[in-house]
Amino acid sequence: MQNYLREFDKRFDSKEAMLSEKCHSPGYHTMIPDGVIVHSTRENLQYAICLLEAGGVKDFSRAEKVIRKILSLQDTDPFSKTYGIWSWYFEEPLDKMNPPDWNWADFLGARMAHIIRHYSGKLPADLVSQVRESLGHAGWCIFRRNVHLGYSNIAIMGGGVAAAAGEILDEPRLLDFGRERLRRVVELLSYNGTFSEYNSPTYTFVALEEAERILDLVEDRETRKHAEDIRHAGWKVISDHFHPATQQWGGAQSRAYSNFIGPHLSKYLSEQTNTGIKVHPSLAKASPRLPSFIPELPCPVEFRKRFTGLPSSPLEFKTRFIRRDENKISDANRKTRNAYGDRVGTTWMDDSASLGSINHEDTWTQRRFAFGHWKTESDPAVCLRVRFMHDGRDFCSGLVRNSQKGPRVLSAITMILNRGDFHPHFDHPKDDVFQAKDFRLRYELTGKGVEVEKIGRDRFVLSAGNCRAVIHAVPGKFGPNKIKWETGMEKGRAFVDAVCHHGKRKGFNFGTMGTVELVSGLELIGETQKPVEGKINIKRVKKDIYSAEWAGLKLVVPAAADNYPD
Repeated sequence: MQNYLREFDKRFDSKEAMLSEKCHSPGYHTMIPDGVIVHSTRENLQYAICLLEAGGVKDFSRAEKVIRKILSLQDTDPFSKTYGIWSWYFEEPLDKMNPPDWNWADFLGARMAHIIRHYSGKLPADLVSQVRESLGHAGWCIFRRNVHLGYSNIAIMGGGVAAAAGEILDEPRLLDFGRERLRRVVELLSYNGTFSEYNSPTYTFVALEEAERILDLVEDRETRKHAEDIRHAGWKVISDHFHPATQQWGGAQSRAYSNFIGPHLSKYLSEQTNTGIKVHPSLAKASPRLPSFIPELPCPVEFRKRFTGLPSSPLEFKTRFIRRDENKISDANRKTRNAYGDRVGTTWMDDSASLGSINHEDTWTQRRFAFGHWKTESDPAVCLRVRFMHDGRDFCSGLVRNSQKGPRVLSAITMILNRGDFHPHFDHPKDDVFQAKDFRLRYELTGKGVEVEKIGRDRFVLSAGNCRAVIHAVPGKFGPNKIKWETGMEKGRAFVDAVCHHGKRKGFNFGTMGTVELVSGLELIGETQKPVEGKINIKRVKKDIYSAEWAGLKLVVPAAADNYPD
């Protein structure tokens, strides 16, 4: 505890009564550039909890100042659109954000509930009263927003905050709302088979942590049962997709912020499974995270063996992540040429490597739609990732279709209408035209000793250690452009690119630019194995639909831009 405090105390700004830090923008919500010194509302409320837990007189005094500062930054006007939430940073009021983040009612509300449950007897009465009021504002904001259940981590967190607020404030409507929200989350889990934010290292862990928080803060029996069901589901996701040889989380993943399991999650998994899970060397020097002070609960017994070995090698399984409800398909998608089925992931693993893919998904930066790792003598895990990029960064208006069997994946990219650039919802061009100097599909291998080479016409190899990823390319087209394949190396990364456009900046309207045919195959093989024989066979099925077949895999793909599947 004291080590944490000494580290964070160095950043305490006594003038603002808050910790300072450098801004690291994800590319949305905040307009503050990276590197600018800011004061985070969420981190500072967690810092206050850390001070309260330390328990010294000076710690309590500083915690009180920090809490009062955070309280002053909440929108408490019930007639305001942003009622009940906070901005990310002290320097950027809600009306300056693009857009404000309503999740801050959930994130900070959870911490307000924690403060009341654990420290209210040690804080001044007026401060406790203000914290209770703040929790009420957050709870009613969550109630009013009523986020859809598919937003798994926020649906769970908000349900817990509402239930805790209902008990703490003696407000039955909030308790009923929170309890019912969590019941419906569990119902959706049962319907789909897993979380809608499927196989996400970040948000499966958030679901686990929030389930543990609910069990710590809420006494209502039904609410606690729902939390335990969520906790069990979270551990099943992790154990199913954990690859013991690399100690990494296998694909496909709906939302990830890193290609490797981070330090905090590695420590948590290691302790709760009683195994020696180590953080990847590339993340070993990551900044420390403030403790949550949520009582951590052990991994259920039935899942623990999975963290030390595979039940068989090779192992292959499919997981239905999202069930398609034919009664809830939008009119736009009902009229399209392509029929989407359930969203299904395929995961393959052996004693050294893993490879996973999703049958259809967008190409947002948080997606890991075709994703793998393998172990080498010099690196505990190299990472293979497939991306679609616009001017050097991930582009979310691509739609990938994958078909996988074993360590082979056949992929096809088309474009999505009415979607954003870097974020699905926040930066869609008003005229539907994306200005670009560069569009490309990339197969990227990251790690020590990675290499790339061309091994023949339309074949490339990404290699490290005793494993090779062979990319089978196809001449294709991107509207009026012919697709060109090329290789490259950069800062510990080797890549094979399908260049769709490179050069002068020009506008691309996916609805009018013509057809896209971008197909490729991927296989993982050993150092002495030969790649699969035969080219990818592409046939026109109808005017705007083609099929692609390779190595026993098949895709049927619309060549024209399509709407995002419901």
